[in-house]
Amino acid sequence: MGKISWPGTLALILLEATAGWSLELTATGHDSRIDLLWEGGYAGYHVHRSDHAAGPFERLTSAPWKLTVYSDFLGENDRMCHYRFTHYSFLGFDPRRKRDRVCNYFENNRNISLINRAYCAANPGGHKGYSEPCWGLTGSDTPGGYAAHEPRRDNGTITPSAAISAIPYVPEESLATLRHFYHSYGARLWGPFGFKDAFNLDKDWFAQSYLAIDQGPIVVMIENYRTGLCRRLFMANPEIRPMLERIGWTEE
Repeated sequence: MGKISWPGTLALILLEATAGWSLELTATGHDSRIDLLWEGGYAGYHVHRSDHAAGPFERLTSAPWKLTVYSDFLGENDRMCHYRFTHYSFLGFDPRRKRDRVCNYFENNRNISLINRAYCAANPGGHKGYSEPCWGLTGSDTPGGYAAHEPRRDNGTITPSAAISAIPYVPEESLATLRHFYHSYGARLWGPFGFKDAFNLDKDWFAQSYLAIDQGPIVVMIENYRTGLCRRLFMANPEIRPMLERIGWTEE
């Protein structure tokens, strides 16, 4: 955790332990804008902002950010901002029984996964294939290139990693979807490196790509569901407990 200040603007930088990596964060103030830079070579973070240290936080990124710098255009000066960075799916950090003043983070992730599934099952956009076993909106390749997918930006593209990486939170639903993807779409979706990045039945399109930021969470989260290995190793680091105490998280 670090505090960076300059004339007219103040930012509190809070790095959550969900990343599994240690990052060096810097912030640069400009007129009505804050540039956040994290070093270490890793992209794929979500950036959250709040006016209060305890939240609630607004997620600024609709998909994991592909760069290691993010510009927040505030539109004003003399504002205290608190930022939080989270990495996709809590790969290393174990959110079970963990909470702060905002929520229980395991239940929060479980609820988000169920909302994702329920939206696809309801299928308000009438997209081909959407159903209870066919769900998963997140950032991925699409017929027109890489894009973020969520209810306000839904073009009919399903991304296997969204549903399968949720397996520690919704194991029955994720396993049913994994089997559906494998048995229903066969070699069009499954290849030598596992599930391809995405598909869109409206356009009869299946990606030929495998993206590491999507493949990685599938492998890690299946192992976390099976044995908890990745999270157990990460949570064994001596920095974790003092960090949780310092940012006000408690264990239920």
